[in-house]
Amino acid sequence: MSSPTLVYVSRNSLLKSPPHQKTRSEWNRVFLVASLVSLSGALVYLAFGSVEREPWAKIEKKEEEEEEKAQLNADVKA
Repeated sequence: MSSPTLVYVSRNSLLKSPPHQKTRSEWNRVFLVASLVSLSGALVYLAFGSVEREPWAKIEKKEEEEEEKAQLNADVKA
């Protein structure tokens, strides 16, 4: 489930309805719920996520060298 979907679902369940009067306090509540949902996703990633490269994402040595050369050439031209 994507983050905007989570925000929408949680907003509806926590707020019970969209802001009808469109007052500042109602919108503050909407943005608070949206930021809490986003923060909770970040905390879950921090707790269980990993930045280790997966075996399926590894590049063979020859391809890696070619990519480095292409990057250096792009840097020189820029």
